[in-house]
Amino acid sequence: MSRIIADILQIKQPDLHHFIQNLELKTGKPGHDVRLIGDIKKRSNSALRNLKLEYTQATAKEVYFGLQEQARIDNKIICEQLGVTENDSADVMLRKCIKWISSYYKDSEVWAIKNSVIKTLLKKQPPKTLMKILGLRSVDSMLKRNSAYELYSYALCLESNEWCNKLHERMKKLTPSDFDTHSIDPIKVDNERINKLKKSIFPVTQLITPNYETGSIIVLTPSHRFSLDVIAVMLSLIESVNELKKHSAYFRSISIRPDFTQKMLEALKKGPPRSSRHNHASWNSFYRYLVGNEMVRMKVEQPHITSDDFDSMSSTTVLGQIDSQLSFWDGNDYVFYVDQYGNHVSMHVVDVVTNATNRISYKDARDDYGRTRLREELYARYYQHQPSFEEIMDEFLYGSEV
Repeated sequence: MSRIIADILQIKQPDLHHFIQNLELKTGKPGHDVRLIGDIKKRSNSALRNLKLEYTQATAKEVYFGLQEQARIDNKIICEQLGVTENDSADVMLRKCIKWISSYYKDSEVWAIKNSVIKTLLKKQPPKTLMKILGLRSVDSMLKRNSAYELYSYALCLESNEWCNKLHERMKKLTPSDFDTHSIDPIKVDNERINKLKKSIFPVTQLITPNYETGSIIVLTPSHRFSLDVIAVMLSLIESVNELKKHSAYFRSISIRPDFTQKMLEALKKGPPRSSRHNHASWNSFYRYLVGNEMVRMKVEQPHITSDDFDSMSSTTVLGQIDSQLSFWDGNDYVFYVDQYGNHVSMHVVDVVTNATNRISYKDARDDYGRTRLREELYARYYQHQPSFEEIMDEFLYGSEV
């Protein structure tokens, strides 16, 4: 097992080596880990040529700042395409970003709890703390004049643990008929409401928050413009959409199970499940394998599941849809550059923009997105082996214990 992957994923080499060795034996020793390293080197070499850096001589630190410069160039391109100017306020900038996202995803849907059901839940269990913060006196008036999805998202953060536990007990009685498909339309919170939320414990510093059970995205206006804000907002919106679709696909896949709502609530609390029979395999990597893999997706289609449930594009691919000049990032979401000293740097655009906007030093660089995508890519490649794929599919989709 390559030490490079173990170092990047921050997993002890003997542990990962043992896991990969078992997968290799099960799948006829295809050498997917070695092939993945070769793929990463090829892709990072191509990226460095575009950055005008020498692959064999560049240090990880030089690449770190070279990638940030590329992000600054691409931020200007996105601004031009969206019509965002330097004189635009943060509110105007955000509206233009949301307009593009809403248009691009206008035909994209998620499977989530019905709006009417959320209203019923909030009516039976009024979020009194939230109502006090927002100055809302009547539950009926609150639900009539406000988005139920928006209120629900606030309540989860602002109400007590006891309130949330009671709500989840009510949700255990939901059935698949309480869900339906709806379009993804980001909900922009007005500034007056943001000011009220600032006085509470609601995390107003988190500008974009997806809510998986309602299939909605809550968007707060930043207090001011900041460096690379347009590309940062667009990436956050795109990643939120992808997370909604990934959770939606899982919820819909398990909807025929008798323990559907229990499994859904577990996923909301702990994240999508991992396989109990295949160490390290998770719903996230399984989903990644199915996205874009039409021939394989046909094997999981049932009356309640279709290929549309696994129709998703990475943020790096969507950037290329804004302008072809942004295709530099496409395909690099799991790529790391490793220099001759063994230092590595993530080439995932979200990591790059996160480090640039927050002015994070090279020593403290974040690479969360790159590591997550690399881990998913590694495991997904072994799903090509038929027995492994079918075992995991049966476990995740058809009721075997996860």
